[in-house]
Amino acid sequence: MNAVAVGLVNDVFVGGVFSKEVDFGEGTRRITSTNAAFVQKYGADGRFAWSLQFGGESSTNVTTLQVDGRGHLFVSGVFSASPGSAADFGQGKLTADGQHYRWLAP
Repeated sequence: MNAVAVGLVNDVFVGGVFSKEVDFGEGTRRITSTNAAFVQKYGADGRFAWSLQFGGESSTNVTTLQVDGRGHLFVSGVFSASPGSAADFGQGKLTADGQHYRWLAP
């Protein structure tokens, strides 16, 4: 876990990175890349609500979570990959040239 944010109704968002496989409470997620980023949401009562996984062929990590005044969650992080590989954050693939990249996903 690398990042935590509290929403407008005291819901909690947690973000970070995992490798190989993980179970956030809704079944096992497996990846073939080095690692993948994740975001989870818990209700104000502490109950698990949902989780999302980001990344792809690259090493991906969540570094920051922020909730704005309207309750929208913004997620940022980093990814690195070999030339030609890609990461997907929900808006289509970003193709790497072998460097480290910062990303932001609303």
